[in-house]
Amino acid sequence: MFSCTLENLVFANEVQEGLLSKFLLKCNMCNYSAEILSADPKDHKMNLNKCLVNVVTSIGCEFAHVQDILNNLQLPVLSQRKYADIQSKLFDEIEESAIQEIHKAADEEKAIALSGKNVEKDHKKATDTDKNYGQNCEKPDMTPEEYQERKEEYLKNIKKTKTEIKNIEERTREQANSTEWDNEGKAFEELMNKQKLIIKKCGLFISEKHSFLGASPDGLIGDNGLVAIKCPWSVQGQLAVTDRAYCVLCVWTPLGMKCETILKDDDLKENMFPFLEKI
Repeated sequence: MFSCTLENLVFANEVQEGLLSKFLLKCNMCNYSAEILSADPKDHKMNLNKCLVNVVTSIGCEFAHVQDILNNLQLPVLSQRKYADIQSKLFDEIEESAIQEIHKAADEEKAIALSGKNVEKDHKKATDTDKNYGQNCEKPDMTPEEYQERKEEYLKNIKKTKTEIKNIEERTREQANSTEWDNEGKAFEELMNKQKLIIKKCGLFISEKHSFLGASPDGLIGDNGLVAIKCPWSVQGQLAVTDRAYCVLCVWTPLGMKCETILKDDDLKENMFPFLEKI
């Protein structure tokens, strides 16, 4: 009907997602629309978004760091759902690759053993035993009584007085000023402004009752609370060591912040310490 050619295709729009783009073209005669992708979605090789997630994951970083990188490059950000989807598929591929390499290494080990006739009748690799284990092999293990005595002696040596505990806490303040914790400072300021809190800096606390346990909250609220701007797993341990009643847990990302007040779980504390004391 129309004598359209490639010359009639004009650029209409570009949709960006992270480092990938989808270009929309439209014919100025028949209004035919076409899409050109910067990467083939059916190609199993790593595209740019996948490479970015792989690099960030490999160095121990997370979604917030991807957003920081893309923001600094003035590029459209990845959604958290898209990031999680890419990372999940990436982990599956890494696991599959690792399994293949394990099987490959096992086959090579088997071939080497068979070629050197270094296998026994039950197909296990034949190994020589070194009979000389040194003098320590002749020393008897400590009796339960001796072990308990040594343990109590060690715990006594690391016991700290209230004054020593206070001095250690004061000397270890401001440790989060390292550039490794840039986002922690942002979260700290936003938390104080949003929750209308007065938060004091603090250092390392040593449990007065259990000297082998320590905790380093990110701040103190009044006489009975603390702030932890981090992974939530250590909150109950910090509450137990500092002997405080609650913690304001702040989870911060460039997309927003969520705060929860966590109360101390005394039952968890009572169940946990007996096991720690046995270590």
